[in-house]
Amino acid sequence: MKRPIIAFFLMALSFIYNATGQDLRVMTYNLRVDVPVDSLNSWDHRKEALTALLRFYAPDIFGTQEGLHHQVTYIKEALNSYNYAGGGRTDGATAGEYSAIFYNVERFERVSDSTFWLSATPDKPSRGWDAAYDRICTYVLLSERRSGKRIWVFNTHLDNRGTQARAESARLIADRIRQVRDETGYPVILTGDFNCVEGDEPVQIIGSLLADSRKASLTGPYGPSGSFNGFETDKEPQQRIDYIFVTENLLTVIRYAVIDDHYDGRWPSDHLPVLVDLEFK
Repeated sequence: MKRPIIAFFLMALSFIYNATGQDLRVMTYNLRVDVPVDSLNSWDHRKEALTALLRFYAPDIFGTQEGLHHQVTYIKEALNSYNYAGGGRTDGATAGEYSAIFYNVERFERVSDSTFWLSATPDKPSRGWDAAYDRICTYVLLSERRSGKRIWVFNTHLDNRGTQARAESARLIADRIRQVRDETGYPVILTGDFNCVEGDEPVQIIGSLLADSRKASLTGPYGPSGSFNGFETDKEPQQRIDYIFVTENLLTVIRYAVIDDHYDGRWPSDHLPVLVDLEFK
């Protein structure tokens, strides 16, 4: 078979596969907030490497944590096929850290989105329980343009200090997921930095409702076991605090990976991105 014919055949197969709308690539990525104290690891030094990583792995959907308005805006402008849902935790608009959800606009359109605070008063800016900071969860309903399939995507960042706050926040998120799932029947994906490890209560609360993609993957997990690197390139990350959970009866996890790509001997963030390939059942 001549090379041009092979190329055409592969292109045709690729078109058929993508047209089915069955494959879905999802990522969660804590961007590390832009603070001058990070010196050579500050945002301006690593933002190009971080967006290059996103461009290469090309997730259809990715949840980010800690990004300030100028950081999420930079990503949107650098990756012009994406838009995002979400606002800052200080005012629900542009102030404070986002738990933004990016999605490829060529594949998905946004039907609705909302943000709530992880507190006893979730409908207004507020701090919950023993939390050190205001915390939020953003969620969006996306519709696939070709197939019409719809999917809920939640993204959050649990508190780094408050043990009770993390547990109560997980319960609050679980309740909201149950609500939208029971109302619509659509599959749900939850991405986030949970600031706790697998055996801790918040992970168990969410794990009783959704499947941990690392455990549910049909192929063995790839990459380091941990996802927090603290910008230390001489150590392998050990703590897994970043998660992707899915509705297991509606979504199959094909592959799971923690991406440990470097640039010039540095990490693009103090967390490693977690990437999964999913398939609609």
